[in-house]
Amino acid sequence: MKNGNCSEYGVTLTETLIACSCKDSLYRGGVCKHGVAVALHILRAPQPQKAAPAPQFPTFHLMWRDGIVLCGDPYPGRVQVWPWTEYMLTWPEVCSSCVATYKQPKTAMAKAA
Repeated sequence: MKNGNCSEYGVTLTETLIACSCKDSLYRGGVCKHGVAVALHILRAPQPQKAAPAPQFPTFHLMWRDGIVLCGDPYPGRVQVWPWTEYMLTWPEVCSSCVATYKQPKTAMAKAA
């Protein structure tokens, strides 16, 4: 920290302590004007905003009316029973393996075997 007379002082600021290398702080053991200035500067400075994380939705699986889940998951948490729309297959929450099996059943079944 530099004061008006171009003198430099080292200021340490923690959660429980403000210390400065100026004579006032060293001899009196209190908080000096340099420590207050640094603390006010930190409080007034805009803090960087954290970006809000994208909401995560639970995956849901596609199931035929007879109870067979397309990806073969034995314990699907959420399911959408047939009929479903083509638009629904584009949703990020839909199991990608279920969508692949629906769109290309022979290829997906061959990979699973």
